[in-house]
Amino acid sequence: MSLPTCTLDASEVSQLVSAQNPRIYLEVLQKVNTESPWANIIPSSTTEANMGDTIESVVTPRAVTNQDQVEPAFTNFVSTGCTLEATQSQMGNIRFSTQLEILRGETEYICLFANWDTVYGALAQSIQALKTEITYLYNTDTKSKLVRYSGLKASVQEGVSPAASLNGDEWAVTAAFPAALPTSNITFAWLKALLNYLTETYEVQWFGAGADQHAKFIASASVIDAMRNEIGAAGPNTSLIAGTTGGFTDAKKALWEFLWTESNFRGLKFAKDRYPLRFNNVDGNGYPIWIAPRRKALVTATNSGSGYRLAPNPVWANAVYEVSVLVFQDAFRRRVPAQFVGQGDIKFPSQNFGGDLQWSFPSDSCNKFKDKGQFLYQLARAFQVGANGGHSIIPIVAKRCPADYGLSTCSSVTANSSSN
Repeated sequence: MSLPTCTLDASEVSQLVSAQNPRIYLEVLQKVNTESPWANIIPSSTTEANMGDTIESVVTPRAVTNQDQVEPAFTNFVSTGCTLEATQSQMGNIRFSTQLEILRGETEYICLFANWDTVYGALAQSIQALKTEITYLYNTDTKSKLVRYSGLKASVQEGVSPAASLNGDEWAVTAAFPAALPTSNITFAWLKALLNYLTETYEVQWFGAGADQHAKFIASASVIDAMRNEIGAAGPNTSLIAGTTGGFTDAKKALWEFLWTESNFRGLKFAKDRYPLRFNNVDGNGYPIWIAPRRKALVTATNSGSGYRLAPNPVWANAVYEVSVLVFQDAFRRRVPAQFVGQGDIKFPSQNFGGDLQWSFPSDSCNKFKDKGQFLYQLARAFQVGANGGHSIIPIVAKRCPADYGLSTCSSVTANSSSN
């Protein structure tokens, strides 16, 4: 005996989906926050309702005291000290302007004139696709704009110090990349030398406080793994020493920190960028021509379907150059229009998403029988210079050198028992 099917009127299905909009929105928000290395590196907030489309901001750098910066000259204090004069300090303001921008998209229409199982399957796939795509758009938008707007950029050159590899200036924005393309891969030693130079020379602020002060380094898995191998388990983090002198707890902590997972390693915390910016060439202004990690491709007969899909892009996979990013605190801020704070009576922390998601059930000549609907989404944001300036984000361009996998040619065709 066959089971009865549950057939709903199309308008009833649409009402059910509309009622689930808040839950779907929160699922998208959760995916962005848990899978985006860029979600929490810059402060975010909503814009004031009367700010308009252009946001003006003023940053006040460190005050000029007009005192000797090496050995301040103090005057002897005497009873007639009331006649002593003070040196007047001077301050300046740097003005920046940014523009609110919006990105809109929609899913294909979903047919609602079907059994609930069929409709539910189409909706579930559409929601999953939305979560994945919106997370990707959030990541790549934030990453590419921070790289473009940064006030300091670096190119790794063999035989050139990190200090000499920089282009840009303190409090600058939209600095150009160094004219010389990278000739070397990035190493931990080079990165640590750059970190030391920046904290000694520029006005930058750490994340964290006290012993947990750190900058954040976002890079591809291959770059982070290469740095792990470079340091080694018996390197400066003394993992092996902790294992013999500090007991199990200290050894476990040291080894876990060596994995660089939620840990501070010599003033750095690391995060993996699944789709780092890569390129082979630059434009007439010397700016990289980015390569998309995935490309639109037809679904072929081999896939037993029709339409389009996003396929791996071999050009990106084999690109010559790659960008990693070193981040200090409050370089930029992500501003979201106040209207993108929720749907109806339900409010969301829009500063971490800055978007709107809704189920659309059009009533027009193309949908006379109310049997189809679709999801609409839009992202709106502006990137505002933070209190510590655009020089607090440093994109680092390096060459992707061939890896050494430790492989060797076998001397025998057949393995013997000792090799098993």
